[in-house]
Amino acid sequence: MPTLLSLPPELLIHILDLLSSDVWTLRNCAYTCSALRPFCRHHLLAVADFNVLGDADAEPFRDCITHLQISVKSGGLDGIPETHIEVALRLPKLKKMSFCGPSNPFRHWFPTGIQEALHLFSSVTELALVRTTHASVEQLQSLISSLNNLSHLTIHGLTVQGSVHGNYFARHQHRHAEELGGPRLTHLNAAPSFHADGTAAVLQWLSHTPTRHCLRTLDIPAASRNTQFVVDSFGPTIHRLCVAELKSIAAWKTSFIHRYTNLLTLEVGSLSQLSWQPLYKVVAGICSPDFCELVLRYDAVADADARIAASRVETSPVDYILHDDMPALQKVCFVVQYDSRLAGRDAQWKDAVRERVRSFFYRLAEDGTLQVEFEAQRIRA
Repeated sequence: MPTLLSLPPELLIHILDLLSSDVWTLRNCAYTCSALRPFCRHHLLAVADFNVLGDADAEPFRDCITHLQISVKSGGLDGIPETHIEVALRLPKLKKMSFCGPSNPFRHWFPTGIQEALHLFSSVTELALVRTTHASVEQLQSLISSLNNLSHLTIHGLTVQGSVHGNYFARHQHRHAEELGGPRLTHLNAAPSFHADGTAAVLQWLSHTPTRHCLRTLDIPAASRNTQFVVDSFGPTIHRLCVAELKSIAAWKTSFIHRYTNLLTLEVGSLSQLSWQPLYKVVAGICSPDFCELVLRYDAVADADARIAASRVETSPVDYILHDDMPALQKVCFVVQYDSRLAGRDAQWKDAVRERVRSFFYRLAEDGTLQVEFEAQRIRA
């Protein structure tokens, strides 16, 4: 009888690659099947904290590390981190570094020793800065620019000790216009605050660097409190735009989408029964002739009955414009995100929801463009 292990190793590796961010599933696979353990180990050991580098017991697994995390809990930062940095520089597969500061906004943090050595990490292509504190905007820019091969950048809740508020942007506007150096990012994940924080300052700077012409993917997570500033900073070069919460852009002017003339994929999340009119405004503004994929994530955790809409009148404008006005559209993926803890979320429930979605978007369903998927959410009690 064929089993999972009957598959070629290359296919097993590909399947587990798709689960690389799902640590829970990878652990279950490793615990329940010894034959899968070697395949899972690559992903389970890929992410390591900075303090592990000083542990001799972890030495056999250093070849698996691709993502190095540095936080306030990283023990090697308490003293002189040179030894840990030397070990980190010898990691053969290191591609990403993440700096995560404290959740307390009044506690400032960034490891100076690592910052001064960051330019030595030539293999790093991905950098994440989350709730970190920096002496000035110029220092923050220098830090990002020090990684010569950087292509992916994540910036959330950055703090600059100098004055960033009020007149910062006006004071630096003309200098930014003449900026020729800087990173060449292809992927940006940004979550600025309501006010002009360090994240907004970096966005202002990046939009006047070569990133302006190289950026292809713009990812805006739910933590963003000034999404309009992010989408207004970029435009024609973007191929994929991901917005975790539709209301974060629909609450403002949606005319920004006109500038995304090369957009191929749009992904929006946290949809509800009240989302169809704002979604229509966004979709109707798409001017890219090559737009081919739309991903809609419906929040069935908040709407446990997954009613989708009050009637077909609500969804019909979206269904119509996608079907009749976008000839290049190949796929509309409707993802139902549900609470896996609730009883009754079986195949019968999924079939009923699938038919409900197809009835609301009947034009797309009839021509085979609509694809309905389900995504279980692990909700903390």
